[in-house]
Amino acid sequence: MANLTVPSSRKMVVAMKAETAYGVDIFAGSYTAADIVPAFDIRPSQPPQVIENLSQGGHLGRLPNIVNLPTAQVSFAMNLRGKGVAYSSSTKPESDMPFRACGLSSTFSGGTGAEIITYIPTDTHESFTIYIVQQNGTALKLVGAFGTFSLGMTAGGVKVARYTFSGQHGGEADVTFVAGALSTTPQYPVMKSAAFQIGTENYAPRIAQMGFDQNNVVAGVPSINAASALAGYIIADRVPRLTMDPEAATLATFGWYTKFNAGTLMDCTFQTGTTLYNVIKMAFLNLQLVDKGWSTRDNLTAFPATLAAILASGNDDFSIVFS
Repeated sequence: MANLTVPSSRKMVVAMKAETAYGVDIFAGSYTAADIVPAFDIRPSQPPQVIENLSQGGHLGRLPNIVNLPTAQVSFAMNLRGKGVAYSSSTKPESDMPFRACGLSSTFSGGTGAEIITYIPTDTHESFTIYIVQQNGTALKLVGAFGTFSLGMTAGGVKVARYTFSGQHGGEADVTFVAGALSTTPQYPVMKSAAFQIGTENYAPRIAQMGFDQNNVVAGVPSINAASALAGYIIADRVPRLTMDPEAATLATFGWYTKFNAGTLMDCTFQTGTTLYNVIKMAFLNLQLVDKGWSTRDNLTAFPATLAAILASGNDDFSIVFS
């Protein structure tokens, strides 16, 4: 049968893998289904660096621009879930590679029936090669890539991670398209029975929405000796923030205003999911309220709050645990 050959946007995939040498394409032109992360809303880009040539010699108009193309980016989203089976050093969540590429360590621990994978910030960063491959279209390659992520959480909704990665431009090529393996289990957990608590009071307000932003600063490293004038990228800083919209409460119930004035540091934990090997728990040792407002949502008064994740003893400002 005959049909049109088209680059369907639904047939675009993201493949990524940790590099063994910084900035060297680990895929070397081909990838496998195991390298694909189940992403959606995939948005590749390659911002050109064009230097306008204003030399004119007595003429209007322009001479050819001077072009350099050292960088490439991609952003995408993932619905988060656990593995659904016992974790191990080789059995990890679908989001393992994106989290590692955002400067988090991935550590297996626990005994039988209590196996967990823990993600926390680390100073030992792993660079990644990323291919964005389009069926019936060219593939965009990133090498030496690092990124940052944010999480969106709504009552009754799936926890959604949004990643943004920057890397050196690895070129475009006609890479053989390989589709990812489908996995229908486990079901994606939703934000309910979250066991949210904050502060020494273990305060558990009614919250409709929360967000978390890692706020990594991914910085380019310029070099006149590099082939593209860019040596690569580093994770130079992070400024993690947790946002939420708890219902308004009296000072006697929970003194948001008092804690803001006092600079009180508060612990906080909550989770998505309740089934073994499909629970995602976030924990903060120290949260400091840095902004507290007033708003109306669902015909209720709320105190929209922004909280800074504060270090206690180094690289412990937040953790994400899959159990």
